[in-house]
Amino acid sequence: MPERVRDLPPRPSQRSSRLLPLLLIVAGGVLLLANLGLISPLPILSLLNLWPLVLIAVGVNLITTGRYRTAITAITVLLALAWVIGGFGVGVGERTPLSIARGEASSAHIDLRMGVGELLLRAHPNALAPLISGDVFLAAGEELIERVSDEDGVRRVRIDVTAVPGPVQLARPSEATWSLALSRDLPLSLRVQQGLGRLELDLSDVQLSGLNLEGGLGEMMLTLPSSGGYRGDVSVGAGSVSVLIPSSVAVRVVARRGLGAIRVEGDFVQSDERYTTPGFDEVADDARIELTIQGGLGSISVRQLR
Repeated sequence: MPERVRDLPPRPSQRSSRLLPLLLIVAGGVLLLANLGLISPLPILSLLNLWPLVLIAVGVNLITTGRYRTAITAITVLLALAWVIGGFGVGVGERTPLSIARGEASSAHIDLRMGVGELLLRAHPNALAPLISGDVFLAAGEELIERVSDEDGVRRVRIDVTAVPGPVQLARPSEATWSLALSRDLPLSLRVQQGLGRLELDLSDVQLSGLNLEGGLGEMMLTLPSSGGYRGDVSVGAGSVSVLIPSSVAVRVVARRGLGAIRVEGDFVQSDERYTTPGFDEVADDARIELTIQGGLGSISVRQLR
């Protein structure tokens, strides 16, 4: 009688690993909730600082040949959630005051570049205030770079953050906020580049001559001034865009979406991707706004203020 051959279970090394797929599912679900506005995006952004935790989890999984994969996955997810809630925060950050004078300039160009965090930008309440002032948050291992130059009566300012060579540090995302004020009585063009986080720009009392906003992942809220005479470009990779426009200014909005809805409220005439207020073509160039919005993954909302 032939000997019966038993079916042997597959070796642990032959089993498909579920660790990384599970982590990707959890991370994707959390980011989706943040994009939809159901949870605040700032604590979620700090998960990107925890990438070494994934390497550790994968290493332990390989050493144990997958026997404790479920436990390793659970511990990894719990540690990440504990960080989001605020149980860790091992890094030490600091707030750095910022003030750049307007000098003898008759106009200005301001370029703000930040990586992860929240930017709150508004007009300074006082006349003859500095060109830009406020405070920025610097995580441990970061350095603030200010570049200022003058040319033909235009003061050009670039504010950037760079990493200082040294060990990787973590910082509490709840503190990663730039709160800045712009001069209200000097014409200026504004450019903002941000990787991850929330942008809240109340420019209702700013004399804009140009606008360029580039967001990566996060929510963007923009309030435009009632004066015209400029073009604006707004783009975001993944996240919602909300724009408030005073009804007293003529405007043409070109809204291009990726994956998401477009909602436009107010006295606009639509033609394909264009939304134009009545009489726009009859208004002088210095009294109207031309705005282009490019969305990626997320919604676009444009509303006219009464």
